Amino acid sequence: MKNHLLNIFVFLALFCIKANHCSVISKVTDAQMKKLGWTKYNLEDLNFCINKFEIDKTKERFLSFISLLSYDSDLGKFCGEFVDSVCSKYEGRTDLGNTQPGDGCKFKPTGYMLISGRNNYQNFANFIGDEKVMEGFSYVNSKYPFSTSGYYWKINHLNSLVDKNPSPQRMCTIFISHGLDCTSKMKKYYDKAKEIF
Repeated sequence: MKNHLLNIFVFLALFCIKANHCSVISKVTDAQMKKLGWTKYNLEDLNFCINKFEIDKTKERFLSFISLLSYDSDLGKFCGEFVDSVCSKYEGRTDLGNTQPGDGCKFKPTGYMLISGRNNYQNFANFIGDEKVMEGFSYVNSKYPFSTSGYYWKINHLNSLVDKNPSPQRMCTIFISHGLDCTSKMKKYYDKAKEIF
């Protein structure tokens, strides 16, 4: 009986190590983000985000999240939609809750994963417990660039997706669909992040 329990323990320990289920990311540092290539980012929000949305529970979740954001934002260079001409695309979009004049600009795409619209901003404000989110784009984009992405990650069940089948290629296929360019760049970011974190 003792040997049987020992064998089970050894099996679980090896499985845990191989699957990266034991590895957690407790806190990201400035040095790690700079080593990855990011130069502009809100570190406080990143650490809040990975904890709040349980992205820090396994190394695979974090690697998938940070490599996806690295790809999508070109290492943090692009966060939110700063071009005001995009406002007209969102003005009057009742499917996004943009029912008042000016909502198109006020609630234009924000964060690294670009949530948009009055309804999505309000849902995020409710979830995060900060009504100042409804001040709109400028506040949210500077205060919650990672957390809006974490919120999008959560409501689309991306933690469970990564837990079942983690790979940069799968993230590209399911989430971004930008073909070979996405896969090669995501793999580059993923491999580099794996060395750092």
